[in-house]
Amino acid sequence: MPPERERFFEALDRDVERRGLPVSIVLTCKWHVRSADELTERYDAGDAPPAGVEPVLVLPEIEETLWWLPEPSTLIVGDVLIGAPDGISVCPDSWLEDEASPQTIRAALQPLLGLPVERVLVSHGEPALENGRAALERALRP
Repeated sequence: MPPERERFFEALDRDVERRGLPVSIVLTCKWHVRSADELTERYDAGDAPPAGVEPVLVLPEIEETLWWLPEPSTLIVGDVLIGAPDGISVCPDSWLEDEASPQTIRAALQPLLGLPVERVLVSHGEPALENGRAALERALRP
């Protein structure tokens, strides 16, 4: 195992032990399985969202679920929003299937502006760790 991977698992093991909670693995996109099987086995994890983790928006046209953690005011996304120099942005047009356009995606994401978003955790690029709602507003401008 590469040293950085070993350090990651050591830290994760400590976090799991310290929290003492059952581990759940939820996906934003079905193709984001990456290490899900390994983590499921390692921590005897389930796939039901734990208390405090809610599917806030399902985008069937791009097969993505966005998750909301109300307590830390955190939005978790897969591919539809990505890290950008000014915070976050809508994914590149080339990532969208024929059923979705940048305009329809921006329209579908508008309800998120009703949430008190402080952080946006993304799968690609840097997350918005503060002022998440402002970053979301910039990303959803036409």
